[in-house]
Amino acid sequence: MDNQKLLPVPELFKKSFELYKPRIWTMLLLGLIGSLGTMIIGGIFGIASFATFIGGRVLPTFNLLTALLFLIGILLIIILNLWVQIALFYMVKEENVKVSIKNLLLSVKEKMISYYWIAFLKGIVILVGLILFIIPGIIFSIWFSFSQYVFVFEGIKGEKALSRSKELVKGYFWPVLGRLVVLLVIMMLISSISKLGFLINSLITMPFGIIYIYVIYEDLKRIRSSKI
Repeated sequence: MDNQKLLPVPELFKKSFELYKPRIWTMLLLGLIGSLGTMIIGGIFGIASFATFIGGRVLPTFNLLTALLFLIGILLIIILNLWVQIALFYMVKEENVKVSIKNLLLSVKEKMISYYWIAFLKGIVILVGLILFIIPGIIFSIWFSFSQYVFVFEGIKGEKALSRSKELVKGYFWPVLGRLVVLLVIMMLISSISKLGFLINSLITMPFGIIYIYVIYEDLKRIRSSKI
């Protein structure tokens, strides 16, 4: 292994802001769609679930309907937020930074199942690792942190995307971990801001974080390609 290093954190932030600046409004609007959509779906199904719960005191079958409505609401919220998330990823890839939200969302529809599957596999592996005394979960989360990027930018699907991510991280675990911790600390500090922290992270920091991790991903690819 030669001594090639990842971009230092200041340079990493500089490159990330350069990519983020022309995309900020589109990514902000996507974040708003996710947040408002979650609130609307949660409100509608929350009220419906509560109404059937009250009715369950009279008719026991209403209790089953309550659970069904609750699960449908949760499922719709998950689908919406993953749809917005994949659109954010493709916004990074999109050369036309003025692409309309509608066209962007429609263009990623056919990618959703493959993207969901990778997110599911990644989540299950990390969850199992966390159950196994936490440390394995942290290791897995670093190994597979670029799985979605591998899918979006290289077209590699399923478990192969996870393997490719691990391959990119190999030999750079600690530098990658350190750079991701910097982002995590920033998000934690912002979340501590009373009332506004969660909103700032959801609408601004999280989209920036997608670009930040993308720059790390591209830097790892650069290093790997230079070794061939």
